Amino acid sequence: MIEYDYFRMRKYKSGQVALVILLIMVTVLTVGLSLISHSITDISVSKDEEEAIRVFSAAEAGIETALKDIESMPSNTVITVEGIETEIDVASIGGATGVTADLARGEFININVNGFNGTVDIEWTEEAAAGNNAALEVIIFSNDNSVARGAYSQGGTCANGFSALGSNLIDNLPVGVNQVLLRIKALCNNTTVTVTPASGSLPIQGHQINSQASSALTPETEVKTSTIEVTRTLPALPPIFDYVLFAQGEIE
Repeated sequence: MIEYDYFRMRKYKSGQVALVILLIMVTVLTVGLSLISHSITDISVSKDEEEAIRVFSAAEAGIETALKDIESMPSNTVITVEGIETEIDVASIGGATGVTADLARGEFININVNGFNGTVDIEWTEEAAAGNNAALEVIIFSNDNSVARGAYSQGGTCANGFSALGSNLIDNLPVGVNQVLLRIKALCNNTTVTVTPASGSLPIQGHQINSQASSALTPETEVKTSTIEVTRTLPALPPIFDYVLFAQGEIE
């Protein structure tokens, strides 16, 4: 005959209940800690994203500040935008160092030569594609409203009748005092054009603006940095205007 020990069974069942309660508490605690950890991570990420946006906005504000008064803006100017330190660097384009521009096919660069009297060297890269090397069209505008054009290539271009050169260099192109603008257009292919004065200095052709903002939420957090670079060149009409026909009277 098996004796039933009521108190022993009651104690055993109580132990099981306590163990189940303990397991439930551990599970709930684990889930709670996981949710808290995710919440803290989300808050941290949100703060980082917000700070990154603020830093980018401060860098944009630096560009706008420079554009407002670019002629008198000193280089390496530091401003503070909503507590974020922003360093603005403005560099002139042109002068004795000349100008370099990456041009897609059909694009052009304007070179201000007003007041310049001398010669310039025009060099461009040869980037062959489908058998076509890059060529240039050079247009010189004078203050008497006259226009002189020339097309130059090293060979194998997409058009005939160009002035063939021994290299991709127009050497010592004369620019007189009565000439005000030099327009260089890329033909047949993309190319990089460099215009340098053979002597003297070209007028200022524009400005390169670099704005860098940086900030950190706390000394322990990662520093957020945003850099924006903008080139402001001479104003110019779109290339389509090169093919517009003007006449004072009727065109017959």
